Amino acid sequence: MVLPQAWRVARPALGNEFVSLILGSSLASTVTLQELFAQGKYITGVTYRQFEVYAVLAVICFTLTFLLTRLVRSLERRLGRGQAGVERRVI
Repeated sequence: MVLPQAWRVARPALGNEFVSLILGSSLASTVTLQELFAQGKYITGVTYRQFEVYAVLAVICFTLTFLLTRLVRSLERRLGRGQAGVERRVI
C-alpha cells in the first residue's frame, strides 16, 4: 500500500507547514504576531524603551515556535511507532 509510505515521507514537511500556518495566522483566535507587534509599537511609543519591548516580543515569538515545534516532533514520534523494520536515515 502506498499511502503509509507516502505518509511517512510527507509527515515532517506537513509538521513544518503546520508550524508556519499557526504562526502566520491567528493563534487560538486571540493573539496574532501582527497584534503583538502593534502592541509593541504602542508600548514603545509610551515608554520609549524599544530594546526591552522588542526583546520580550522576540522571546514570545521564539517560545511559540519552540513549543509548536516540540508538539509536532512528539506527534511525529508517536505516529512513527508501530512501523517495525523501517530504518530512519540520518542526513
